[in-house]
Amino acid sequence: MLRGNAVAILIVLWCEGRPYLLLVDQPRFPLGDRHSLEIVAGMLDWSTDWRKVALAELHEEAGLSVDDSELIDLMAEFGGQNSGFAVSCGLLDERLFLAAIERQVSREALLAMHDREQEYTAEDEGIRTVVLPYEEAARKFTDAKCLNALFLYERWLQKQGRSIPKG
Repeated sequence: MLRGNAVAILIVLWCEGRPYLLLVDQPRFPLGDRHSLEIVAGMLDWSTDWRKVALAELHEEAGLSVDDSELIDLMAEFGGQNSGFAVSCGLLDERLFLAAIERQVSREALLAMHDREQEYTAEDEGIRTVVLPYEEAARKFTDAKCLNALFLYERWLQKQGRSIPKG
């Protein structure tokens, strides 16, 4: 099936030394799921530049203004030839680019991001933001892009000499 390429962005919010994920809750009717928790994502239907699309999706779905310099290219782990990974190479032509951002936030800012309705309504996606502790969020994912983003983010953290705190 011809679908086109996409980008997905893991949003890691650090508050008081603990990581949280800012996720979007949206309906995924092909899965029969009215409340799918996912990372921010979007199709590269108006640009071939995944970074530009990532910045737009972060603003549209999560309400975050992000500078290009804040994007962490999670695919760079694979030698710099970032052509994305095949989502389902036996079925789709889609390649997915994965990125992350990290933000240090106050407890008040963290709480303000939770359970917020999407203000961008041009695509009528019915998105609500959800903030969960990192490990709790990771256990709720059923989507391969979310699981791949977590894996690559943790590898990126290791290269930085950091890790996700336990407990």
